[in-house]
Amino acid sequence: MKKKKFITLLLSLSFICTLIFPVVTTKAQNGEGGDPSTDGMVISKTAIDNGNGTYTITLEAFATGETIISEIAEDVPLDIILVLDQSGSMNFSIGTVSFNAYSSSESTNILHYDRRHNGGTSNLWHKLSNNSYVPVSVDRQVVITGYQQLSTSLTNYDYYYYADRLYEKVGEEYKKVNLSRRQYYNYYTYSYYYVYTYDFSDGTRINSYYSTGYPNLGARAPLYAATTAYEYTYTYTNGGGVTQTIGTSTGSNTQFVTPLYRRTVNSNSGISRLQALKNAVTTFVNSVATKAAGADGSIGTADDVNHRIAMVGFASGNYRPEEGVYYHYLNTEIFIGATEYRYGTAAQSVYGTAFQSMDTQVGQDNITASIGALDGDGGTLVHLGMEMANGILDANPIPQNEERKRVIIVFTDGTPGWSGYDANMAASAINQGDLARNKQTTIYTVGIFDGADASSPGSNASGATTSQKANWFMQNLSCNQGTPQDPSFYLSTNNTESLNNVFQQLVEQIVTERCGTTLNEYAVIKDVISQSFTLPQGVLESDITLETYACTGMNGQEYIWSKNNDAMGATVDISEDRTQLSVTGFDFSGNYVGTITENGNVTYRGNKLVIKFDVIPRPGFLGGNQVKTNASAGIYENINATDPVLVFEDPIVDVAIPAIEITVPSGAKDIYLLQGIPLEDISEGVAVKIGTVNFNLDPNAVNWGLEAWQNEYIDVVITYIDANGNPIPAEGLQNISSDTSYSVSVSVELKYTGTVSGAGGTQTGGVTINVFKPELTFKDGSVYYGAAVPTDAEYASNLTSTIWKHNGVEANESEMGVAPVLTLTYTPESSKIVDGKIAAKDDIKVNTIVKIGDVDITDKTVFLHTPCNPPCDWNENILDGSPAFLLHVKTCALTVVKTGGAENESYVFEVKKDGVKYTELTIWGNGSKTLVELPVGNYTIEENTGWSWRYNADNGGTIILSAANPEGSITCTNSSNGKDNWLNGFSEIVQNIYNAIN
Repeated sequence: MKKKKFITLLLSLSFICTLIFPVVTTKAQNGEGGDPSTDGMVISKTAIDNGNGTYTITLEAFATGETIISEIAEDVPLDIILVLDQSGSMNFSIGTVSFNAYSSSESTNILHYDRRHNGGTSNLWHKLSNNSYVPVSVDRQVVITGYQQLSTSLTNYDYYYYADRLYEKVGEEYKKVNLSRRQYYNYYTYSYYYVYTYDFSDGTRINSYYSTGYPNLGARAPLYAATTAYEYTYTYTNGGGVTQTIGTSTGSNTQFVTPLYRRTVNSNSGISRLQALKNAVTTFVNSVATKAAGADGSIGTADDVNHRIAMVGFASGNYRPEEGVYYHYLNTEIFIGATEYRYGTAAQSVYGTAFQSMDTQVGQDNITASIGALDGDGGTLVHLGMEMANGILDANPIPQNEERKRVIIVFTDGTPGWSGYDANMAASAINQGDLARNKQTTIYTVGIFDGADASSPGSNASGATTSQKANWFMQNLSCNQGTPQDPSFYLSTNNTESLNNVFQQLVEQIVTERCGTTLNEYAVIKDVISQSFTLPQGVLESDITLETYACTGMNGQEYIWSKNNDAMGATVDISEDRTQLSVTGFDFSGNYVGTITENGNVTYRGNKLVIKFDVIPRPGFLGGNQVKTNASAGIYENINATDPVLVFEDPIVDVAIPAIEITVPSGAKDIYLLQGIPLEDISEGVAVKIGTVNFNLDPNAVNWGLEAWQNEYIDVVITYIDANGNPIPAEGLQNISSDTSYSVSVSVELKYTGTVSGAGGTQTGGVTINVFKPELTFKDGSVYYGAAVPTDAEYASNLTSTIWKHNGVEANESEMGVAPVLTLTYTPESSKIVDGKIAAKDDIKVNTIVKIGDVDITDKTVFLHTPCNPPCDWNENILDGSPAFLLHVKTCALTVVKTGGAENESYVFEVKKDGVKYTELTIWGNGSKTLVELPVGNYTIEENTGWSWRYNADNGGTIILSAANPEGSITCTNSSNGKDNWLNGFSEIVQNIYNAIN
């Protein structure tokens, strides 16, 4: 056997599985060994404060290892296990495939978008320079195509229609205007209204009220509405898993000029899949046999290589309950020659003899006979085939001190399962693959099912198509382990010619290639900038520093570096949202840093990658101590990997807190007596600003309207202080009874220690609250002597005016809302009331108590008095409600008229009120007398017959004296009764008790 010098790499960054060269690994430098993607990697990340508001981030990464040049055999024997699909579908035609370009009328962006590989009908293909075809993905996003000037007479509601595409023009540049609105409730008008907020790019904020309102935009008018369209981006993924862009095109109905193709499969043409497999495997076996014969081409000579092949078929299992069929493991077997040993004890009995030596004629003949025995019938139970392959490996361990490499090739035309994708069977097969890889076995998979695509990672997510699940399964079963690679361990085809090429490729690849390293030139360093930072404005990929340094020696334990002239293929990409940098193209494996030892001489080799870029605090970030510079930073096996194999440390920096500004509104807030001010009204007009960040002081706003990243490292405390120096509670100020004020305090408390100290500010002077109080004007009333005391409702007519004032200024209800309801209680002088009736003839004072709800506000009420006309004796202008006004007492008058009697005689009358004698009255002759200062009531008279014994008396009727009828008269008419004699001893005349008027 020929010998030659070759290099064994003692790389920690080595291979998951190796087909040709043995690899000895050193201890990992980022943890204990065992993971070939991380062992021996040296990585670091630092952040430096430049003192000018920028911070420099530096990432370094390199692999370490050792090279020893020694003598090793060139031709390493291979153990190859063919795990072949024998399901019923293998009898179908393998079919033919053709590609036809879409016509120009069929090539609009919207039509191609529906055909796209990533979510459409997956019938869109691009022709590569080698005449192969790859599926095309199409993504689209909204782009701005122009700006439309808006009318300056639009209402807030009109502008809100354009909220997602509203801009202002600053010079020749259009800058986004963020328009939002919030609904509020007016407790005075009991209605809702909107406040519209216009936030401009320079931090200016304009608030405008009501949907029908017009914003005062000033010099910022007019605003503009962006006109938009879809931009379509066409891409495909190459063998290394890297996305390649074909081109972009704007407009849904625009034609994409690069020709794209429709793939057509004719499943009814060509030979059967089984025959195509037999032909391809025969070619493959013959090639292995040729290599086993060595350079002289003859077996049985000294340069032979003991390559061995075992053949396993898989199809059905034991029992399918839903069909009630007993299968006896149909077509699931190990072949030795044309003899089939079915899954189970029969197969197990030949595990140790399954390999056929391809450097012997017997071995070659047996494999040829096995190929001829291949059949098609049953399901697709790949996991049983993999289980038997592992059994063969276990039964044939590699002898100590013997070098031998192991390969499994899995071929299938369908998905794992009885009929359709079975996730449990797929997982079982992948688990068997993991067991094989742990035995240092390389696994290739070959798929010829419809939709087979070795460039796609596939998907096993809910809702994925059958072909997506099948591609995911083939990627994960192979040494790709879920990620497309180049060279790939998953190969796909769809016709006879391609299948032959695949197996020819396998011959070359398993003899001359290695199982792919996880950290080669496809490895990616991703740095996701934390939300606290951003790249400076205008920074491009060309502004990111990518440097490489060659290792030239060591000084003690430290490497000595010399800067190279270029980045050695490393390139950087900045994500569209400018939050992530991705660096790829640097081959860590090929550039490992270490020593080369040959014949006792040691030299140094290798290169490290250095990435530098500046970040600045993100606009709106409020600073703090121990601020993380990145959300995550790590090294990934390739661009499609979701989990890093190595994670960088997260350096921290201290970021200064911007200046705090507090502004309170000028003027004062007007309220009615005993009203309160909710916290949202207290905050209205108050502006708190830290740096360029305006705080939303609505008490319902979460975290002051800030996003969590803005104050992640600080606590902002905003407190409203009342006039007594106490914090105002969440419900605001309640039952305010006199003019007062409040102020605003803002403090910043740091969550972590560091070089940055806290900050705060208090607004002195504060905001004044004017309390408007009621001013009540009363006029005097009148009552009648003896009448019932008026009710409160009747007293209400004495209130002539209610005005709310503050320092002589009347309340504006359109701004302040409806005033509180006042409850008035009236109490007249008790000494002048008897049994609920007016019992005095002089003025009665009426005291008035004023309340709002249950609160007595009499002492906070201004009382005024309207003078009587004509003036009365009492006229006060400054009152306190005790009294608020007078009741002037009026009396009634009754005239008693006497007719029919003698002219010179006296007549005595008894006057009754309400049936009870009230007084007596004497009238001379036929005349009249008037009684005054009488109380209201029902009056009658009765002539005293002792005085008028000669007459019959008609005393008249009843007269009712009241406020409505305060004066009245009663006439007594006498007629002779025939007694004409006078009596001797004429008695003295009876005098009136009350004044009488003749």
